[in-house]
Amino acid sequence: MRCGNDVRTHSEIRARATPLASALSALGAGHGDRYALVMRNETGFAEATLAGAAIGAVPVPANWHGNSDDLGHVISDSAAKVVLVHTDLLPKVEAVLPPGTTIVEVRTPERHDHLRRGQHLSGRDRIGDTRPRRSGRRRSVRHSRSGFR
Repeated sequence: MRCGNDVRTHSEIRARATPLASALSALGAGHGDRYALVMRNETGFAEATLAGAAIGAVPVPANWHGNSDDLGHVISDSAAKVVLVHTDLLPKVEAVLPPGTTIVEVRTPERHDHLRRGQHLSGRDRIGDTRPRRSGRRRSVRHSRSGFR
């Protein structure tokens, strides 16, 4: 799987998903339980999805572009027992986390050049933004329909 500059084989992804499956299980997610993913489309998302499949849990991907109310609705309506969230998206999720739901912080990927135009690079920068950056240069953007190359 290729996601930006991050390239992993299927074996590597499965090997990384196995300990995550054990962690999800230890946090109370099991067969038929739901867990929410507030993560960008990157290799970690695939690993988290496979981890849930290994224990029979159901992933609930949430639109990380959504506001706190939208995310809160998805998390509470799905009755997710665990929420995996990228570090920079934590404030949006913590504001609306239902009682009894466990949150797992996932390190935000360093590079986001595989994301489509207009998606957040970090909390304050945007890929494809027409505003000049501090250096006065504009960021060039490579588009990919699926996000994976």
